[in-house]
Amino acid sequence: MLKLFDISYKIIQDPFLIVSPLGNVVPEVYFDDLRLSKFLPAVIGQVSDDAFIYIWDFNNVHLELLRISIVPELPQHLKVEKCIALLWRFKNLSKKINLRLKCQFFPKRNAEWDSESGECLSAQCWEDADYKITIGTQDEECLEGRAFNSKGLPLRLAKQKLLDPELVENHEDGIEVVLPPLLENEEGQIQFIISWVNKKETDPISTWYAVDQKPEYILKSIDVS
Repeated sequence: MLKLFDISYKIIQDPFLIVSPLGNVVPEVYFDDLRLSKFLPAVIGQVSDDAFIYIWDFNNVHLELLRISIVPELPQHLKVEKCIALLWRFKNLSKKINLRLKCQFFPKRNAEWDSESGECLSAQCWEDADYKITIGTQDEECLEGRAFNSKGLPLRLAKQKLLDPELVENHEDGIEVVLPPLLENEEGQIQFIISWVNKKETDPISTWYAVDQKPEYILKSIDVS
């Protein structure tokens, strides 16, 4: 089996779900008219106390999801209750494949939602009187820069100007990254970060800063490159 994250782990049973006080977050991938959540991972492994890996191995695509609870880099006066990074790595094993990666939010309470983006960041938040949760990912400009430098996306996508402004989409139920078609043996990495706070205990702006973390910082927390 392929191994895109060079890490060791022990096999466990772990739910493919992130639970927050305001609602549940579910990562999802769509490819070839299929939805990844309909398939159980081939591997669920525990990397450390704060990190888990999920692996799916299909004939046409190999996908790995690394879920890490991180301590985000924040301005000194800010803090969050929880911050979880989801790093997807994938490799196309077919002639061509279309991948859509989504991070969906299913509220348990009535919550208002809004876009909350910034430089190199596309983010969506939901909040009620007590809690706020934000989901963020790197925006089109940041992804294009990574592709130009061959950092987790094929250089071809940047050279052929395939990473257009509609690449990252904000929806009422989450954020979606719609990648251009990947050719055979092309690999990539996409991240989503989820963070929430109790608004009565800290400044709600904390979640916006928390979801804006570089992939190098996330992986460094568990000594992975």
